[in-house]
Amino acid sequence: MFKNMLRALALASLSLFVTTAVVAPTAAYAADKSKKDGDSAKKMSKGVSKLAVEAGKLMEAKDWQGAIAKLTEAQAKADQTDYDKYIVNYYLGVCNVRLNDFKTSADFFYAAALVPNVPVEDHNDVVAKTLMVTANTNNYARIVEISKSLVTSDAQLTEMLAMIIGTAYHNIGDYQNAIAYANKSIDIAVAAGRTPDHEVYQTLLSSYGHLKNLPEQVKLLEKMCSLFGRPDDWSYLNDVTFNAMSTIGSKGNRETAAFFLYRLRLIVKADASTEDYQLAADLAFDQNSPGDVVNALSRAEAAGKITAKGRALLAKSRNDARADEATLSKAETAVAKAPNGTQAVSVAEGYFGYGKYADAARVAQVAVGKGGPKLNEALMVLGAAQTMLGQDDAAAATFARVKGDKAFERVAQIWTIYATRKYGRVQTAPASAPTN
Repeated sequence: MFKNMLRALALASLSLFVTTAVVAPTAAYAADKSKKDGDSAKKMSKGVSKLAVEAGKLMEAKDWQGAIAKLTEAQAKADQTDYDKYIVNYYLGVCNVRLNDFKTSADFFYAAALVPNVPVEDHNDVVAKTLMVTANTNNYARIVEISKSLVTSDAQLTEMLAMIIGTAYHNIGDYQNAIAYANKSIDIAVAAGRTPDHEVYQTLLSSYGHLKNLPEQVKLLEKMCSLFGRPDDWSYLNDVTFNAMSTIGSKGNRETAAFFLYRLRLIVKADASTEDYQLAADLAFDQNSPGDVVNALSRAEAAGKITAKGRALLAKSRNDARADEATLSKAETAVAKAPNGTQAVSVAEGYFGYGKYADAARVAQVAVGKGGPKLNEALMVLGAAQTMLGQDDAAAATFARVKGDKAFERVAQIWTIYATRKYGRVQTAPASAPTN
């Protein structure tokens, strides 16, 4: 059941679009720096400075070949300063990026990065460009080699550069270093108040997969579902949770917990196969919830993933649902006289299956108050209904009360991830709806 986590994590290349990220200095950049800064590290010879300015003008006109000719002429000048060499190689790197010759561009940027006595800010800038352009050649061993020789401190790293290096380590099979750099990328983003890139989490997920570290993979999937809510992430988390539940909790509780897990799978629109839709329907059928059966199989039908068995069950469940929904109001009147919450749970589940979340929450509150053998299920349907009503804080508090059965506790944790998610929020429910 659990899909291969690496199917979407090949990480064959990084699409950095460096032709927009790598820009040329202005035409007068070299000359101005040399004349005004008074910085010996930025001193240029007269002949190279003149040619660099001419090349800069050609670059502004997008005459890349003409600029390359001027810069090649500058390379032949005798008595070049270190900054001459830096500027000429830098400009040649930019020109070749604009011509989409990333390999040649990377070589020139690397040559500029090796020039001694260049100001730190200029050196770090060209190191970054060297790595970015090299990433577009898919030469991951080269990226690692460059990072080892040129990235001498974490202060040089940006979120992007750490991600590039981490991905390169992943793709040469050094998963420990891939994890280290991916985490550095995440830390840099978090420190700046940004959400880290989804791709860096993919690098981590795949690296832990290669190391057969399932607990870390699960933690990452939970984080990814919370931050991004992508269907494939939710799908992986659902699969691994379902597989793990075969060994936890009591059998009856496992089936009910799995029912709630697959309810959530449909709600978050996780990737689902024909088998997933059918399993969701079978779990709902076993729980005597025709509304949920219809929901699962209607989605399967719309996605073109329904079997002949599913079509027959869908037709039957549509008839059952019409009859069942009509009885809920009458069944609710008997709930108050029941000795425990078992009957109330059934009514609340029915309302939930038909998308009547405020009704489900109201009756589930009664079930929770009465207690009884189905208390955890009552809490689950209450928390799920609160979540669907946009009462996320209340839902998280409700799920935290699910105790005493590992299967229910685990599924409550998964629902809590959805209730407390960081991506697109559900509209807040009206004030008249239940709040706790």
